[in-house]
Amino acid sequence: MAKRRAKTPTTEDYRSLAGAFDALRDPNRVHILALLSDHAPRTVSTIVDTLNTANGGSGITQPTVSHHLRVLGRAGFVQHEKRGQFVWITSRPDELETLSGVLIGLAGDVVPAPTNLVDFTS
Repeated sequence: MAKRRAKTPTTEDYRSLAGAFDALRDPNRVHILALLSDHAPRTVSTIVDTLNTANGGSGITQPTVSHHLRVLGRAGFVQHEKRGQFVWITSRPDELETLSGVLIGLAGDVVPAPTNLVDFTS
């Protein structure tokens, strides 16, 4: 059986990848993805409450979280579903897996396996 060759990335592929990295540039967005890593749907207000609890009870507002969710959504990392008066947010693990695969591919055999990994899901 012949091996399938991966397609050669296009300029648009590189732009899309850069956009994905740009979406992860804000620590609050990374925190939101960590909250959603269990794939349980959450409302925007639940995400706001959790972030504020983690930040000592102050700081992030609902409009700011909504903005972060829009950025993450445009990058393909989260999706939303309106049910009644609430919007439920879930992660898209397939997109995160794709980004992870790209990072591993870029590192190749040059970078040793990390020994200082942090579990962001807890």
